[in-house]
Amino acid sequence: MNGTATVGKRFRAYWDPGTFCVRDAEVEVTQAFFSADVGYEPDDCDAIAALAIGETWRDPDYGDYHTVTRLA
Repeated sequence: MNGTATVGKRFRAYWDPGTFCVRDAEVEVTQAFFSADVGYEPDDCDAIAALAIGETWRDPDYGDYHTVTRLA
């Protein structure tokens, strides 16, 4: 290893605490987080993966109550 690391896509995921039972309403995650294992539909995973830096995805069912913004 040469001391540098490849950093993948990073996202800020937000869940409205009044709508969802969440410990942390806002977390920073990588693209690997978004999968069927945690309840994301394939179309949602594809839409999140396609975000450009600064763009925000809004959940089709919850709108602004669950969003994902690409950070890097």
